[in-house]
Amino acid sequence: MEYAIRIINSETGQLIAQDLVTIEEMLSLGKAVARSYEYRCPDPHCARAVRPIFPERQRIDGKEAHSPHFRAPTSHIDGCEKDGAVKRQFERQSSLGTKDSPIFDLVQQTDFPVRFNEVKRIEQPAGDRDIVSVDDSGSPNTIPSDTTNENVKWNHQTHISERTSGHLKKFVQAYENSPGHLLRMPIRIRGCPARNYAETFMDVSLAVDSQGRSALRHIYRGTYREHTVHPRGITIIFNERAGDGKKLGVWVASDLGPAIIRQEFIHRLNQAALNSNATIYVVGRFQLWKRYKYTIEVEALGEVYVSFLSSQYDNTQ
Repeated sequence: MEYAIRIINSETGQLIAQDLVTIEEMLSLGKAVARSYEYRCPDPHCARAVRPIFPERQRIDGKEAHSPHFRAPTSHIDGCEKDGAVKRQFERQSSLGTKDSPIFDLVQQTDFPVRFNEVKRIEQPAGDRDIVSVDDSGSPNTIPSDTTNENVKWNHQTHISERTSGHLKKFVQAYENSPGHLLRMPIRIRGCPARNYAETFMDVSLAVDSQGRSALRHIYRGTYREHTVHPRGITIIFNERAGDGKKLGVWVASDLGPAIIRQEFIHRLNQAALNSNATIYVVGRFQLWKRYKYTIEVEALGEVYVSFLSSQYDNTQ
């Protein structure tokens, strides 16, 4: 199978999150990391445990081996659709709205996230299917991450169902591969004055001016320069500098998210150290730290993301 539901548990065994993943996504994290997760069949009627299989390119007998895939140690239930269940869900979701109009006048459901969900601290990988988060009481709650129950006005002619996400990755993917004009893609983030994608994403070099005044909360993007893993957290430094010449960085405390998610994030940072096109995205407002640099201290792992696409984007496309 190509797809599986990844199950993320805390160090104490409590369910933290579930998200839909592909075998290629997990392989990109490294075989050891991929094997450290638990998985289940994507067909909800089956939900049998599965595991990632990474065959060698060639078997001992010289025959070609299978491609990487997910496999159930025991048989699936009768009638299990396996990957077919995922593809059927994709087809159903894509039929809910149309993408033909460049200004989305006829869209009934956005194909990009509109609202950054900060009601609950979703400290998890960026799955865009149904996820499970933990509320303040420690009880798990299922949250459909691609839609909300509220309808908001897009214009005077139509209503839309807006997508919401608790992970910056989904906003970055929509920004880097925008389905329409960024100026016409609404976005809502607490404390950010911008109201569309073009204005919300800001080059990190504009975060602090020559007088040391910080811009308001935005999604900042900049070129990765270096990172250091400390016992208390992770320091990430941008290649760009503030208007007054000081360094710009991000602080990720070591107590954020389950350890396995921090491991995945550090893996991406290690990849960034080898990739000249790595871009760091972070949501927040820069504050002066010890008089020599400005930093954003994220409150959840979902507020920072490492992208490996080119860092050159046109915000007015």
